[in-house]
Amino acid sequence: MKQRGRKSSEHLATVTAMPLRMVHPPEDLSPEECEVWSRVTATKPSEWWDAGSVPLLAQYCRAVVQSELVAGLVASTGKAMLTDPDELGRYKELRKIQGALSGEMTSLATKMRLTQQSRYNAKSGDTASKKGGGPSKPWHHDIIDAG
Repeated sequence: MKQRGRKSSEHLATVTAMPLRMVHPPEDLSPEECEVWSRVTATKPSEWWDAGSVPLLAQYCRAVVQSELVAGLVASTGKAMLTDPDELGRYKELRKIQGALSGEMTSLATKMRLTQQSRYNAKSGDTASKKGGGPSKPWHHDIIDAG
């Protein structure tokens, strides 16, 4: 039965142990991949991650870091292509790799229920997308100087 009224100082001083089970990244991940691991695991409760999802999450982290690396190469090759037409072949190959990594990341994120798709059904997703269309309050609009 709950105590009515103010709580005693003894009751307030009682420490309740919170079960916390951090999922540590596999040892073969690079520091950049471990950073992605930390960011992703922080978005879900600790019981979200089990032995079956750890390898998927590790591969997702690898794909994210590789995708960022390839994105940098695509950007630099795209600029070089403007002055050197021979870079077009390299650019096309890098874009294929980028597309494959993007597909891998999407598939893994969906399987681990990390995407918005896992939070909404069709009706609530449609409602949420309509709400995010822009400023809804008059004070959210920019004031344009008419002078």
